[in-house]
Amino acid sequence: MTNEQHWSRGLYHLLGLDAQAVRPDIALLLSLLHPEDRLPSAEFRQFLLDGLLLDRRVRLIRPDGALRIVRSRAEVFVDPMGRPLRAAGALIDVSNEEALAKTRSAERRRRKALFEQAQVYAAWTDRVPIVEWAPEFRALTGLTNTELNDDWTASVAPQERQAVGDRLWALHASGKPFALTSTLRLADGTTRRFVLVSAVVRRSDGSIEGWASATYPQDVTPPRPAGRLREGLEQGIEPRHLRAARALLGWTLEDLARASGLSLSTVRRLEENPEAGRRSRPLALTALRQAGIRFSLVEGSRIAVALID
Repeated sequence: MTNEQHWSRGLYHLLGLDAQAVRPDIALLLSLLHPEDRLPSAEFRQFLLDGLLLDRRVRLIRPDGALRIVRSRAEVFVDPMGRPLRAAGALIDVSNEEALAKTRSAERRRRKALFEQAQVYAAWTDRVPIVEWAPEFRALTGLTNTELNDDWTASVAPQERQAVGDRLWALHASGKPFALTSTLRLADGTTRRFVLVSAVVRRSDGSIEGWASATYPQDVTPPRPAGRLREGLEQGIEPRHLRAARALLGWTLEDLARASGLSLSTVRRLEENPEAGRRSRPLALTALRQAGIRFSLVEGSRIAVALID
């Protein structure tokens, strides 16, 4: 090989280098790698001689000090005699993937600790009746997935099974967010009162994407809704709730429009049409919350609106 190199504009951008001022140089490229991720020179030369596919994730330190995580893919092409002719490679920025993976890992640890310490957990399902029960619920009740699919009310105290079963299906059928309190039989043989908060999450076309829920003991502080559950609960807030919130604040339509950054016509539609403004509703709700309004789901599918000083 002649050691002649060609770098794409994208590679220069990823490396944080000026294509007009820097010539392609493998030594320069390797010098930008984190010291712990650099291949020993002997190993790198052997890679070229063997013509092996190289696929690694490495840390890249740009001249401005920024750290990026990249996936390095390289391959050597050889002639019929096995002598290297040329090499081709690519660096793919996966920093966001790495950050997302770390965030998800931290969230899993947080959820595990929350369940182990307070028996609080969140769940998601894309079908009702449920066919794959949350592992936390199975651990809580000591029942297997098969046993729950055969009769999920086996997790409920005998004296409440019929009423809770009927109530749950009626609330699900309403299509609205709901809260349901029942006594569960736990794996250790004791019983405890738990609250189930559930909300259907709909796509922009109104079709159902799935159901998000949170389950927690009645005697602990309710967890703050987050993620898909928060999304579903907000979708369940109706025009009458918005009007009630605005009345508690003494706001006009113009006041809400100004606070939310929405147009007056958009705010008016939100207070008149339950199906309007799926994208703009969160902005209106944020403005109302910042002004002291709290929306709370109480037993059943009722949403309470209050002004918190």
